Amino acid sequence: MAAITFFADVLGQEAVKAGLERALEAGRLPHGVLFYGPKGTGKFAAAHSLAKVILCEKKSGCGDCAGCKKTAAMSHPDLLITIPLPSAGSPPEKKKEEARQAVYTDFLEKKRKNPYNPVWKENADFITVSDLQNLQERLSRKPMEADWRVAILVEADRLQLPQGANKLLKTLEEPHKNTLIILIAERPKNLLPTILSRTQKFFFPPLSSERAAGFAAKEFGLSKKAAGELAAMASGSIAKLYFLQKEEELERRQQAWEVLKLTLSGQEAPLFLALKMAADTRKKEEVLSFLSWLEVFLWEFFCLSELKQPERVASADLRPEFEKAALASKTSFPYLAALHEVGKTRVDLERNVNFRLALFWLFARILRAKPSQLLKPPITQVR
Repeated sequence: MAAITFFADVLGQEAVKAGLERALEAGRLPHGVLFYGPKGTGKFAAAHSLAKVILCEKKSGCGDCAGCKKTAAMSHPDLLITIPLPSAGSPPEKKKEEARQAVYTDFLEKKRKNPYNPVWKENADFITVSDLQNLQERLSRKPMEADWRVAILVEADRLQLPQGANKLLKTLEEPHKNTLIILIAERPKNLLPTILSRTQKFFFPPLSSERAAGFAAKEFGLSKKAAGELAAMASGSIAKLYFLQKEEELERRQQAWEVLKLTLSGQEAPLFLALKMAADTRKKEEVLSFLSWLEVFLWEFFCLSELKQPERVASADLRPEFEKAALASKTSFPYLAALHEVGKTRVDLERNVNFRLALFWLFARILRAKPSQLLKPPITQVR
C-alpha cells in the first residue's frame, strides 16, 4: 500500500491512528468500526479522513485524485453520511422535508470547511428507521465510482428505539462486500450490546491542553496566553473551545461546578436551589450543555480521587479546586454511578421531559446512591 497521508487533519489521537494504520496495511479493516469518546475529540475528522483513504484511487488519501477531492468536498457518491434530523412525517410534509434537508446541508457545509466545527442541529431528534432504511437500500447497490462504499453514522448512539437499533444491527450483521460502516458515538452504552460486538472499537480520549491551545490560537486568532486560558477550561474538547466563546457557556460551566461542589459536600438545600437556577431556561440545549459539563467534571474527579491519575484532569484551571474538594471529602463518592445517571437524564431530556423535574430527580438519585453502586465501564478502551 502507498504511504498513508490521511491523518494530517486529525489532531492527536496517536493510538487511534496507529491502530487504523495497522489494519489498513494488513488489509484487515472490518466492515464495522466504532469511534467513541467525548465530544470534540476528532471522531468525525478521523472518520472523514479514513473515508478519503478508502475512496482514494491510490488507496493512500493522496489528496490529488478525483476520489480524494470529492470525498474532501463530501460530494462523493460512495460516501454516505447519516445524522440525526428533525422528524419527518408530521404535516405539512413538504415543509418538514425541506427543514430536514436544510439541516443536513448546513451540517455538510460546516464540516466541509472544518471537521471540528461542533455543528448544532436545531430541533434534531434521532436517526430514524426511515433514514436507516434509506441507508440500507443505498448500501445494497454497487459502488458508483470507487470500489468501496463508506457510510458514516454521526451520533449513532441517538437511534430511534427499538426499530432503528434493530435496523442498524441487521446492516452490520449482513454487510455488503466492500462496505465500511463507521459509527460515531459519545455514549456507546446507548447502543445495543449486539451492535457493539460487531464493531472494532477505537477510543478518542480528551486532547491535551497544549494541542487544544494551539488549535484555539490558530482558529480564533488568540494570543498564546488567551488560547492557553481558553484551552484550560475546555477539558480537552475542541467543541468546547467553540462553545466557550459565548459568555452563556462560561456561566453554565460555572453552574455545573458549583452544583457538583454542593453535591460532593451533601448540602441538599443550596443544591436544589442551584438546580432550580440551572433549569430556569426554555432551551433544551442549555440544559444539555449543563449536563455535559457535569459529565466532564465527574469523570475528572473519578480519575483524580479513585484512579489517582491527576494527569487525566483536563480542566487545568479547576485542578487546584478539584484537589482541595477531594481532600475535604471524607467518604467515597459514586462517580461512575452518577455518570450513568447523568447519561440517562440526557436521554430523557432529548425526549422532551420537564427540565426541572429531570434535574431534581437526577440529583435525588445521586445523593442517595451508595459508593458500592459504582458501575464498571461498559466498553474496554481500544488503544
